[in-house]
Amino acid sequence: MEYRIPSGRSAPAIARATVSAATPGLDAETVYVLQLLTSELVTDAVGHGDDPFADDVILRLDCEDDDRVYVEVVSSDDNRFDPLVPRPSSTNGHGLFLVDQLVTRWGSDTDGSRTKVWFELPVADVSSSRAI
Repeated sequence: MEYRIPSGRSAPAIARATVSAATPGLDAETVYVLQLLTSELVTDAVGHGDDPFADDVILRLDCEDDDRVYVEVVSSDDNRFDPLVPRPSSTNGHGLFLVDQLVTRWGSDTDGSRTKVWFELPVADVSSSRAI
C-alpha cells in the first residue's frame, strides 16, 4: 500500500500511526521496530532535504513474502536528500545506524529529484497471502 504523509514536523508521528494501523496482525515488538525505523527514515526525508515543508513524503508498505515486511520512504520532488551524507547536528546519524542493525537488507536510490530509502524487516507471523 502507498500512503502520502504531509511533509513537516508531524510527518514522523503520522508515519508511526500509519504503520500501526496498517499492520494489525503483527506482534507488538515487530510493529514497534517498524514504527521506529519508518519514523527515522521519514524524519530524514523531511529534515535532511532542502525544504522541510515540501510536498508529501511517500510511504510504501508491503508483505511480499511470508517472512518479511518491505518499507520504502520517498522524499518529495523538492526535498531530495542523500541519506549517506552526514548533516551538521549533534543528534545526526542514528537513524541509518538503527536501520543497518535491525533489518536484513536496506538501500537507497536517488533519481535526480527524489530520494528513496527502503528496508526489509524479517517477521515471523506474516501470512504470504497478505499485503499491507
